Amino acid sequence: MTEDSSNRKTARRMELLVSYVLRAGVLLGTALIMAGVVQMARTGETGYASVLPHGLAALLAFAPPGSAGHFPTAPGEILRAAVVGKPYAIIELGILVLIATPALRVALSVGFFIAERDRFYAAITLLVLAVLVASFLLGAG
Repeated sequence: MTEDSSNRKTARRMELLVSYVLRAGVLLGTALIMAGVVQMARTGETGYASVLPHGLAALLAFAPPGSAGHFPTAPGEILRAAVVGKPYAIIELGILVLIATPALRVALSVGFFIAERDRFYAAITLLVLAVLVASFLLGAG
């Protein structure tokens, strides 16, 4: 087997892995969102304080963490609330999975470029990953 043929097979395996990760992330995120919506429809509750009868204004009003009207926004809060079965948190967890899926693809690409010893694209992709991680951290909470 030639080196060129080996590189093509490696690249193909990498592309397949990325496609499987993207597909799994979308399916998992969608399933979580659907499970949360079904549970919310079944119970009629969000798992948090009701925003009715005040509607959108109550939902958009600031509620300090721990108060009755507080909906989780930090990933750790969302995960803890989803584990105990709060429908709104399960929906949020699905959204987080959908957001994280492309970032995981970028992280995998960094590894692939390093494995191929392609320093230029590894550096560019690492920079993109750093920007993504920074935006997640700065926008959290």
